[in-house]
Amino acid sequence: MSRVHNVCGKRCIFFHDRELFKKADAVVFSSFYGTFRKMRYPNRNNTEQLFIFYEREPPIRYPADAQLPLDYFNATATFHSTSDIPVFYGRYLEDPKNMTKTDYRNKLLRAAKKKQRGAFFVHSHCQTQSRRQDIMSILRK
Repeated sequence: MSRVHNVCGKRCIFFHDRELFKKADAVVFSSFYGTFRKMRYPNRNNTEQLFIFYEREPPIRYPADAQLPLDYFNATATFHSTSDIPVFYGRYLEDPKNMTKTDYRNKLLRAAKKKQRGAFFVHSHCQTQSRRQDIMSILRK
């Protein structure tokens, strides 16, 4: 994983050419909705290659019969902060250089306690398992 982090942003090239598949340091797979059922995953011949599961939607939105191959992916790129490569929706974050996730979280919490103004919150119209829309209704009162 560190090999990809060290190179990406400097020499990262994205392509859709399957002929270059075996030469890639990392391969990103995006499988949301129906493609879970239809996708045929290539054989893993290069154990040094990263196979990254990329998904912007939470698991609750997957089809009921969604299946992924076991022990196939060795990295994740998802909306979740604990993902190997966090991919946030419309969020800009300071790069927490040399900080642990706990230290960075604590830094954000300290900064939030100093705030004295309200917040502007934009979210999708989707119903969520966390029921964030209910919380926002309460906060509006």
